[in-house]
Amino acid sequence: MCSSNTIEIYCRPICSAKTSRPSSCTFYTDAAAAKAAEFRPCLRCRPELGLYALKQNLAYAIWQRITAGALNHHDEARKDTGGLEN
Repeated sequence: MCSSNTIEIYCRPICSAKTSRPSSCTFYTDAAAAKAAEFRPCLRCRPELGLYALKQNLAYAIWQRITAGALNHHDEARKDTGGLEN
């Protein structure tokens, strides 16, 4: 994680937000370390969510579709996308 000492926010290294000067940046190994140093998470790249949370949200969305009966239909169009389109 990259944190800006001037605005006290930490971001992912690939964040599209405007970056600070290298002299005012501090790097941390993970979001927990940046948060422990009292930096706030970036609202654009959401570094506090992490990859695990994104995978968990996808798994929950798939579970909701299955419990709603998505696998009970024999619609050929839904087989290609897994029924995740809206």
